[in-house]
Amino acid sequence: MILKNTHNKSEAEILRQKAESLLKKKTPTTVSSLSEAETLKLIYELQVHQIELEMQNDELMLAKFAAQDAIELYDFAPTGYFTLSKEGEIIELNHSGAEMLDKERQRCKNSRFSFFISADNKPICN
Repeated sequence: MILKNTHNKSEAEILRQKAESLLKKKTPTTVSSLSEAETLKLIYELQVHQIELEMQNDELMLAKFAAQDAIELYDFAPTGYFTLSKEGEIIELNHSGAEMLDKERQRCKNSRFSFFISADNKPICN
């Protein structure tokens, strides 16, 4: 697997260092104690495991892109969307929702949704 940007490379290097550190803590098996057949089998198993990890990484990247697409759909939908807590506080809202409230998105978060509802409509909303 080829990592494209330096940020991921540094993360990969950190991960490798952690893995090497954990490996050093385990009881080492000397290479000379393994037969050639055992060594070849071990290399094969490691190669298969590496491919499995690369496939899992590809699936995670696809899931990440799908999640980003869903976030963009939420954020830029023409309809106002609000995510509320059980207590009725605004956890998240999209751009259209903020426009409906005539407020900046960040200023609306953690506000009570009922604050933006007329007194006549509060019983219906509750």
